[in-house]
Amino acid sequence: MTREQERAAKAFSDVEKVKDLPEPEQKRYATVVYQTISLLHSAGLLQAIEFMCSLSNSEKREAGEKLLGSLAEQMERVDREVRDLSSLRKRARTANLPIYMLLSREMIATLVWYKRFVQSILKIDAAVVSNND
Repeated sequence: MTREQERAAKAFSDVEKVKDLPEPEQKRYATVVYQTISLLHSAGLLQAIEFMCSLSNSEKREAGEKLLGSLAEQMERVDREVRDLSSLRKRARTANLPIYMLLSREMIATLVWYKRFVQSILKIDAAVVSNND
């Protein structure tokens, strides 16, 4: 499989699991997917990760940690030091610039698949979550 196929397969599996959750949980998950993409572009990898882990709303933080845990598993493909959310947070704080940039690009490329599957599987568009957030 190509790297794109690997990203897509894992993202599909993760979003399929969210489909079985109640609608409010699906919307929270969709919200954190869209927010994480936006934060990555505007603030960078480390700030996006730490923001999602520090959300004051516990239900939203749980959705963020679920997404970040899945993303950490995806990042192991390009950096063997990343195995889970804890190691992703540490690696984002301590990586040298080339590794940090690699993780940032991989995270963005991976999140595109989560965004697409949130739209196609959960049928939740960014406009819906921004109106309800």
